[in-house]
Amino acid sequence: IEHKGADTWLRMEDWEKCGGEVDLTALFGRECYAGIDLSLTDDISALALFFPKKEDEERHILKVFYWIPEEKAEIEAQNGIPYRKWIAEGKIKATDGNVIDHDDLAADIIGICKDFKMKRMEIDPWTSKTVQLALQKAGLPFGTVAQNLSSLGSPTQVFERMVKGGELNHGGDEVLAWMASNCQIHIHASGFYMVHKGKSGKLKVDGIVASICAVYGWVDDGSKLAKSSYLYEKNAKVILI
Repeated sequence: IEHKGADTWLRMEDWEKCGGEVDLTALFGRECYAGIDLSLTDDISALALFFPKKEDEERHILKVFYWIPEEKAEIEAQNGIPYRKWIAEGKIKATDGNVIDHDDLAADIIGICKDFKMKRMEIDPWTSKTVQLALQKAGLPFGTVAQNLSSLGSPTQVFERMVKGGELNHGGDEVLAWMASNCQIHIHASGFYMVHKGKSGKLKVDGIVASICAVYGWVDDGSKLAKSSYLYEKNAKVILI
């Protein structure tokens, strides 16, 4: 699929340098931070798993899972987006009908996360209570993160620095690459910014948003925050984020 041009947030040449193999079975039992971007009805839902790099590793690892209603995939495919190909290749899971069943989605998420040492799972507080209750019942450490500049401004910049610095391994995820190429940003006077998909309804950024939510959990974790090496300059001051 053709990626968008230079008006997007991330440079695709930087993104492509973050490719590599990701073997999930080799990560079983490892510390993991998750972010969930949940559709309310018929859009894409995404679960991002972020595995912080160990001392002897050069890159963090990112794995994203996607769900879309079968009927929605058919409609979206008419816009030239290869949903049918991605579904056939197992890169996106198509669910029955025209909306995502949140009970089934919650079961999928729990099934995926059970193999890892989940430190935090971040989800929009205004999304499905069904999913939140299921995660809580399963004993997963889920929390909520508001989809606003105050919460996501800092982790968005951390995520950007990971990509630009080649410190991320996204496994060459074709779907996530497409979503990364769709990302635009709202820049606040403070210098912080948030990702959005622009005015086109057919472009999606759900996997990137879920990834930033996962990074939020890692950055916000007290033990990791104290050790973070991610810095940015603001008004000639160096601030630890």
